[in-house]
Amino acid sequence: MVDHYKFTVPLQIANDLVPYPMQGQNSTSSSAMNGFGHSIISSVLDIEFTYGSVYRYDGVGNGTANGLKSATSKGAYFNENIRGQYPYVQIY
Repeated sequence: MVDHYKFTVPLQIANDLVPYPMQGQNSTSSSAMNGFGHSIISSVLDIEFTYGSVYRYDGVGNGTANGLKSATSKGAYFNENIRGQYPYVQIY
């Protein structure tokens, strides 16, 4: 007999964890942002803008985060693919 509790509780705990701010994972020389970071597990994207504020965008998939990472213009990519597409909160 499989103990489902053994599997569901750790998964729930992992899903409830809030990642530490990750905007320092990827530095950028963009005129729009200083850096950003993404959690595959939590599907959150943290962006530090050049004016110093850090925002967390929820539900951002790996493809979108990788697109930002490889974009020639981080600001244009953000405006076209992230801004207005995901719920967000200012964390700093």
